[in-house]
Amino acid sequence: MNTNPIEKGYEDIIKRLEEVQHSELINNTISGLLIGISYISIIVLFFSALEAIAQGNIQTRTTLFYTSVILSIVALGSNVFPSIMLLIGMSKKDTLYQLAKRVGDVYSDIRDILLNAMQLLEFNKQGTSKELVYAAFSYASSLTKGKDFSVILNHQKKKRAFLFFILSIVISSISIVGVQSLQSSLYRLWNHDTSFVPPAPFYLTISPLNKEQLRGEKARISITVHGTMPASVFLMLKQGKQQNFEKFQLQADSTNVYTYQIESLKQSVEFYGMSDWLNEPVQTAIGKITVIDRPQIRSITGTVQPPAYSKQASKTINEQNADIISLIGTTVRLSVVSSKDISKASIIVLYPSYNQKDTVNGSKAKSYDTVRIALQGESRVANGGFTVKKDGEYYIEIKDKDGRINEEPLHYSITTI
Repeated sequence: MNTNPIEKGYEDIIKRLEEVQHSELINNTISGLLIGISYISIIVLFFSALEAIAQGNIQTRTTLFYTSVILSIVALGSNVFPSIMLLIGMSKKDTLYQLAKRVGDVYSDIRDILLNAMQLLEFNKQGTSKELVYAAFSYASSLTKGKDFSVILNHQKKKRAFLFFILSIVISSISIVGVQSLQSSLYRLWNHDTSFVPPAPFYLTISPLNKEQLRGEKARISITVHGTMPASVFLMLKQGKQQNFEKFQLQADSTNVYTYQIESLKQSVEFYGMSDWLNEPVQTAIGKITVIDRPQIRSITGTVQPPAYSKQASKTINEQNADIISLIGTTVRLSVVSSKDISKASIIVLYPSYNQKDTVNGSKAKSYDTVRIALQGESRVANGGFTVKKDGEYYIEIKDKDGRINEEPLHYSITTI
């Protein structure tokens, strides 16, 4: 269907304004891209020079590298992103009326007529006659023939951006290619996670690497130097829930071994050895000593039941008062609660005996006849008992599932009456 001649003026004006709008957005995007790339080249040159001055280690180069990457992204994004958002319609761009006004500012002879037509277009949305709108656009179109709407485009902005781009690229390229130290620093910056120092003439080993020790025991950590002796060796140590390692300088013995001793282990520890070589540390693997506990008796409860003929009442005992004073034939029943799961528990009854042959300071040497009575139970509770036969003493021995036995158990006396 052919367009009504009176409508052609409307289509002509709108099309020319939209083309100018699109061209402006494209120009702004290109200018932003050129400026963003220019800033990136300057950032690359700046951080290459900074690395050449710093001559840092891997950590320093990594920091410089990612800082330069972040700044480059910000530089490119801040110059390109806004224009792209306008171009794809995600941000609000100038209206056609605003563009028409800018065209009218250049061509004053058509300004009022062009803006009048654009205003009628807005009024048309509120009920103004289409014929009146088309007539206004037809008249405006006839007056604007031969007038270039693209005159409102800022070509100088794109030219300045292009010039800035050329200058920054040329200066950065000549500087990096022409100055060997900058070229080398850029290479190190790009390979920031690679060490560029010569290999150390020594290496370190540490022991133990993974060990379990009982709480309260002494712990010995050894660092051995293989090769040329370094100026200093350090132990990095953290205990329990510490977040950071503490640093201790060690002294070597005659065999080039550096030793650190913990007099009494209270918590599990992690550690590694370290020595400085140029800008890079020489480190050992990370060792660990895990603190474990022996099983402990949490409580003892029980009853002492004299023989029936005595008609004496039973007594209760606990871990604070478990000495027994009773008649021969008394039955002792015990219940023991452990700090850990029990694999085996026993009552150890010791009856003193005297060796007639051996004497100590003129007295007969004392020894013991030992009777072991197994307790029954599960998890952390064991039950059992024994019968009083004569004077002596007893204690409880518990063994956990790892075979560890409670240490220095309390001894309780047995006295017959």
